[in-house]
Amino acid sequence: MKLAQPLLDEIRDTVNETVILGARIQHRVLIISVAEAFDSLKISVPVGSTIPLIAGAVGKAFLATENPELVATMIQKYGLRTYTPRSITDVTSYFEELDRVRTCGHAVDIEEYLPGINAVAVALQNLQGLPIAIWVVGMSANIDADKLSRIATITKEQAQRLRRMVDKATFR
Repeated sequence: MKLAQPLLDEIRDTVNETVILGARIQHRVLIISVAEAFDSLKISVPVGSTIPLIAGAVGKAFLATENPELVATMIQKYGLRTYTPRSITDVTSYFEELDRVRTCGHAVDIEEYLPGINAVAVALQNLQGLPIAIWVVGMSANIDADKLSRIATITKEQAQRLRRMVDKATFR
C-alpha cells in the first residue's frame, strides 16, 4: 500500500525496528507492506506472507475490535496455540488481554509468538476495506519496557494518521 509506506518508514526511522502493515483476511493476517530496520540483525518479513490471526500482538489488536462471541467462536475453532512458553493459551487470560488492548489502544507481544521477539500492534479500525493493522517487531534484547512504551505511542499516532488517509481516499 503506497499510501502507508512513508508512515511505516517514519516509524522505522524513529525506533529502528521493523514495521509491518497487514490486512486481516478471515483467520490469517496478510503482510502487505514492510519497512525493515537498518541493523544487520533484524526481523525480515516477506510481503505476501501470512501469519495466523490468533498469534501475537497483531492478532490481539484485531480481535480486540471484534465482538467477544465471534472471538470465542474463533478460539474454539482454531485454538490458542502454544508458540512459545509465553503464549497465552488460557481463554480467560486471553480475553483479559483483549480487554487491556481495548483500554490502552495497542497490543503487546513479549515473546508470545516467536522466542526472542517483542512486538507492538495497533489496529487502524478503518471504515472501509479489509481491516488493517500496523505493528513493530524487534529483538527482545533491543526493546525494553521504555522503548516498548515509546513504540506504542508512536504507532498509535501513525495508525490514526493512516486511518484518516485511508478513509479519506476510500470516500472520494
